[in-house]
This record gives sequence, structure tokens and C-alpha cells, in this order.
Amino acid sequence: MIPVYAVVSFLSYLFYKHAIYFEVIRDCYEAFAIASFFTLLCHYLEPTLHEQKNYFRQLNPKNWILPINWLQKCTGGENGGPFRKPQSGLTWFNVVWLCVFQYCFIRVVFTFVSLASQYFNRYCESSLSPVFAHIWVLVFESTSVTIAMYGLIQFYIQLKDDIAHYKPFLKILCIKLVIFFSFWQTVRG
Repeated sequence: MIPVYAVVSFLSYLFYKHAIYFEVIRDCYEAFAIASFFTLLCHYLEPTLHEQKNYFRQLNPKNWILPINWLQKCTGGENGGPFRKPQSGLTWFNVVWLCVFQYCFIRVVFTFVSLASQYFNRYCESSLSPVFAHIWVLVFESTSVTIAMYGLIQFYIQLKDDIAHYKPFLKILCIKLVIFFSFWQTVRG
């Protein structure tokens, strides 16, 4: 991530009138960094997709962590309702996979929305007014990254003993902090 951020910062400095375009494209890279990290964690478990699926078929999933476990109490409990604990490990993995990879799709779509609205002078990065696209892009991307990070944390908590010899905790912490500080830097601009 560091080389991408450095190149974007340099280009933004050189072409400061068009810096918003570089920054929005840079932010799109974050989604692929999270997805790549998730893929690395999966590869730590088993090297191929077929072996990973066999691994997750054998897995007994733990219940969801906060705040989903609170929502379970309101919507049918651990074994019923829309927030129930998956019965199989493969279903659990598919839910977590969807949580992580939806961010790639949302981020790319809203990168194009940001670029198009900036081109038509409707983005206004310095304003949080609902008449500009920036606030709406921010809301959708914030929701999406929250879901992705939740999935990544759920994945780590479920499998931390199985991947402990790779020492992934600091790696996950670094990814979370980079995404968190990038987000707040964008909001506080």
C-alpha cells in the first residue's frame, strides 16, 4: 500500500488541480488490499480453493461477534432469524467471503460515481451537504468497509488458533488502522 500512496501523493502534488481523481482511485485500492489480505489468510489455512472448501465443511462455526449477536436476540436468537449462526462451516465461510468481497464491488462502483460527479462539479469533497455526491459516497463506502472489516475480524476470531503460527494479529491490526485512518483523513479532509 505504501508505494501506491506515495505515487498518488506525488501525482496529486504535481497535478494539484486534478488531485481528487488520483485520491479517489487510490482509495479504490484499499478494497483490493483487504480482499488480498483475506485471500492470504485463507491460503494460510489451505493452499487451494478445493482444500479450503473441505476445511470449512469440517468447521463448526462460532456465533457472530458484537453487534450481530445483539441483533440475534431481537430477531429470533442464535438458531433462528436473519442473523442466526450458520449451521455449516462452509455457509459461514461464504457469508464472511461475501462480507469481505462486497467491498471491492461497492468501492469500484462508487469510485466511478465519484469520478463522474466530480467531472460534472457535483462531488464537492469539502462539503457534507446532501446536495453533493460526496456525503452519499461516504455513507455507502463507510457501510461497506464496516461490513468488510467485520467479516475479516469474524474470520480471525474463528480461526486464530489455526493460523496462530503465522502471527496474523499485527497484520490485521495494521490493515484496520490504515483503513480507519484513511477513512478519517478523507472525512476530515
